[in-house]
Amino acid sequence: MSDLHALPQHNDIGRRTLVVRTHIRDFQNAIGAPARIPQPVIGAIHGTAFGLALDMLCAVDVRWAASDTAFSIKEVDVGLAADMGTLARMPKLVANASLVNELALSARTFSAEEALRSLGFVSRVVPGSRAEVVRAAIVEFAEVVAKKSPIAIVGTKRFITHALDHSCVLFCCSSADLVDDVILSVVWRMHLSIRRRGRRLLSRVRYIGCTHCSSCTTLRLLTRAFLQDTSESAVVAKRKQKILYDNLGESEKSRTKL
Repeated sequence: MSDLHALPQHNDIGRRTLVVRTHIRDFQNAIGAPARIPQPVIGAIHGTAFGLALDMLCAVDVRWAASDTAFSIKEVDVGLAADMGTLARMPKLVANASLVNELALSARTFSAEEALRSLGFVSRVVPGSRAEVVRAAIVEFAEVVAKKSPIAIVGTKRFITHALDHSCVLFCCSSADLVDDVILSVVWRMHLSIRRRGRRLLSRVRYIGCTHCSSCTTLRLLTRAFLQDTSESAVVAKRKQKILYDNLGESEKSRTKL
């Protein structure tokens, strides 16, 4: 609230509303940042998670809670709607719409067990408090995810985030587009590099990735095929140029350098 008082004040209510709206948009953008970054974000929750804490938790990818955690969508108790992210994201994240309405309208406190079993807002409840839930989230989950292919992890998060706001048909089409974007961006960058630095680069270009995931293997095979096609195209172009040169007259040959 002190941040709102620090904003420029206008006598005209429309201008004041516009200033506040811009401030709220920036705030919403910051709260939703975990959902937009490519890396998965894990929320290890403990203690009290009221109001803004829930807004931020709705934007993370995985939520583990300590058994001592207390949750509440508290905004209605201070005359506000939870417009920073909770009411926009939570109904899409959980299976019990009736319970979401009940909790948002009453602002009652609910436990970690209710968040897990009735709401489905968290995926696991860890006995204990801060130390236990942070240790479990790091050892049992974060370290496991860190060993996976980065391409697979980033792609999985993009597809899940995309699916929350789109139908199955649009999701499948967009999934193919996203994969095509990755492949085309790699091939196009290679094409530009070859054009800038000449065909001598062909012998040195390699796609470097991990050796155990299908995504990197696919890109490696595509890179190899691209380099082969490019090399063959250069040979064919040189051959055509030679044929055209041989068909020229003597006067034209003297003016043309192969």
